[in-house]
Amino acid sequence: TEPVTVIGRGSEADIVVNDSGVSRRHLELRITPTGVIATDLGSTNGTFVEGHRIDAATLLDGNQIVIGRTKILFWTHPDQSGV
Repeated sequence: TEPVTVIGRGSEADIVVNDSGVSRRHLELRITPTGVIATDLGSTNGTFVEGHRIDAATLLDGNQIVIGRTKILFWTHPDQSGV
């Protein structure tokens, strides 16, 4: 199986977010051979990547994910610019 992380408000989530606009099991991040896939888990308020509501999307470095009032900045690699 592929590594999976669930983000949500409920205690069963791998990453718990204290935000009333976030569902108990809101968002799944799955590492695949082709990249990281963000999948909305049927949340009430939706998952947005770069301002677009998604059911599922392949994430790119620097993408902003919004669930409820919570903003998540996605990076797979540390900043290598030296700045």
